[in-house]
Amino acid sequence: MTYRRWLVTFAVCATAFASSLPVCLAFAIRVVSQPNFPELSGDGSYWSQEQPLRMHGRQCDVIVFGDSTAATSVDPRVITADTHLSACNLSSTRPVVDFVGMLPVDTFLRKNPRPAFLVLQFGPELFYRDTSWSHDAVVPPILLLLRNTPLTYALPVLLRHPSELTQFSLYITQTTLQHKFRITPASELQYHRMVDFWIATNGLSDLNLPAQTQCNTPPLRLYGPLDVAWIDGLRRKYEAMGISVIIRSAPLPPCDPQFAFFQHDLAGHLDTNVLPLPIELFEAGDRHMTVAGAEVVSHRIAAEIEARLHPASPQHATGKPAASATGDLV
Repeated sequence: MTYRRWLVTFAVCATAFASSLPVCLAFAIRVVSQPNFPELSGDGSYWSQEQPLRMHGRQCDVIVFGDSTAATSVDPRVITADTHLSACNLSSTRPVVDFVGMLPVDTFLRKNPRPAFLVLQFGPELFYRDTSWSHDAVVPPILLLLRNTPLTYALPVLLRHPSELTQFSLYITQTTLQHKFRITPASELQYHRMVDFWIATNGLSDLNLPAQTQCNTPPLRLYGPLDVAWIDGLRRKYEAMGISVIIRSAPLPPCDPQFAFFQHDLAGHLDTNVLPLPIELFEAGDRHMTVAGAEVVSHRIAAEIEARLHPASPQHATGKPAASATGDLV
């Protein structure tokens, strides 16, 4: 094939591909807009991640929000038993936090009574931030936007990230055409196990994986520098609403290859730095907790709340003022 013929062929293919994308996007939006799409997918986490945007009139004295480290390690029942405060775990996953920021919390606060406490827990690597959408799974956050915000809001945001939107549209279209979005006995059992456990615990997620016996995760890539302005901005934003804010790192087993680095680098920036916990309290990836591990972490968080309620000394000083507002979509 001559170079000129190759260019013509490429141009024709590129044009056909580009013209098909709006069709794929429209089809994908129609598929994921089905009320039972989370159940069709068999993934209960899709359902739980959108609950903060759908709750109305929910009384939660303590709100917990964060990535999957918080979803699997904070049991609201323990916090309530220790503090006598109602608690709700509204945590999501890292892609949702990276892509849409504090949208779940902000939406919850508009529709529900204001809490007394907001506990923000993230895996330590999440504090090292950039504004790119290129390094995370695209499905959960795009699904969250398309199913829970008006298209007039979601599409302008998504169109600023055409590569990720294209990946999402093609994935949904291909998976649908392969008849993979369908309820089977196995998928239904898995889905309802996750959803029922989340409801029964007021927001704890259980991955139902075996406990680890040794660390198994190599050092994680950090997507940017430590974002102190983001940390301080979160504190300023919600304290201005009269909410007591606790910002903490998820615990790590001491065998994690980045444990010492994170503990040193995050010192002085968080209310609770990286705590060492035994490896047998963790499940996958040196980050997610077993149910027993969640009980340990939850007792610790309850103690931190009690320290705010009954301070023996002046309240913990906040960090430096943020350079800009936080929680906005990028």
